[in-house]
Amino acid sequence: MESASKLSVQEAKDMIAEGDRLNIACSELKSLRSALRTTRSWAARVKKSDIDSGDTHISEVKELIAEHGSFIVTMPEEINQLKQALCGYCLCRRPYDGFMIVCDGCEEWYHCPCIGLTKAQADRYDKYTCVRCCVHRVYTHSTDTVSLTIRKWTNAKALSKARQIDSQKHQRKVREKDREIIKLTPEIEALEKELEKAPEANKVETAVVVPQNDDFEKASTQNSAIENGHGTNIHEDGVTNEESTEDAVMDTSKEAGSDKIKEILENLQKDKDMIAACKTRLEELKEISNKRKATHTTEDLFSSSLRRWCVLLRSMVVAPSTEAEAAFSRPLTNGTISEPMMTAINVAKLLDISDLPDVSSTISAFHCISWCIRAIVILSRKPSIEELKSLIAQSSSITLPEE
Repeated sequence: MESASKLSVQEAKDMIAEGDRLNIACSELKSLRSALRTTRSWAARVKKSDIDSGDTHISEVKELIAEHGSFIVTMPEEINQLKQALCGYCLCRRPYDGFMIVCDGCEEWYHCPCIGLTKAQADRYDKYTCVRCCVHRVYTHSTDTVSLTIRKWTNAKALSKARQIDSQKHQRKVREKDREIIKLTPEIEALEKELEKAPEANKVETAVVVPQNDDFEKASTQNSAIENGHGTNIHEDGVTNEESTEDAVMDTSKEAGSDKIKEILENLQKDKDMIAACKTRLEELKEISNKRKATHTTEDLFSSSLRRWCVLLRSMVVAPSTEAEAAFSRPLTNGTISEPMMTAINVAKLLDISDLPDVSSTISAFHCISWCIRAIVILSRKPSIEELKSLIAQSSSITLPEE
């Protein structure tokens, strides 16, 4: 019993039976009986966990494996089953099987049918990001949004820098569209000049190949050819072979000229459409700039209220003073925002600042964070169809923070 060797269930049963036959009463035999009962109880829990269904949480599997390590009486078959469960993949937590795709973020493998992809669709992906990584990314960006709002309105330099960064981003978008217009303008001028020359060239080619219709000239041409030993066949309609060839050349020339003009017109229209789209976007950017200036003016009027609200937000939600307050400020696992978050929302309404962009984006981030926590809990194990439908339904009422 004190040795480092382990016993199988059958070996333990045999030893207990032998001790009973010999009528031995000792503490070691009593300990062996207790160890066998513990192992059997553990095996019953393994069976109850229903590993094969994929519904068991990974933390429960690890706990069962760790517990088995301290047993004297072991069950190799069950422990191997648990270890295999840790090698489960995808949302279904089943083994590697069929065509699968790997997430470039967490390196988890997913069965294509489980995530709604065909093999052909999966082959077209250079990179794939799984739903779990997408949720974590939304969670991180949402928390960053809250932190940025607090930093922006509790530090004058941070406010100035944030507005400067927004202005620089806006100017980059304007310059990008201006450069596209500058690039396309000479292309349009060149195509227009090419289009002007195209009909003149076509006329010249046509003039060269048009046949003479005068009968006398036809006869002279025919007699001259005969005198030189070259016969010319004249069809019943009076058209010579040379004239037929000239007509064919003329048709081919016209067709080539028509295709060229068509190509020029298509390219010209394409470039003009692109310039029109750029000008439309520039008008939109101008309107956005005007709205931003108006927003800055309104924010400056409410700067004192914004600062007070952000200080309250930091102390109640982001950085509470005690661990108990921190736990209380966290969203619930069912996707509901915490009571301190709701208090902050109500205070924003009382201060009449809830419609300001920074405040509304922060409130949206609260709902995103709450939804993400619920999604992370559900996706950490094999989710049910009802849970996935519920997550999708709840997400329809959430506005994601802007990247």
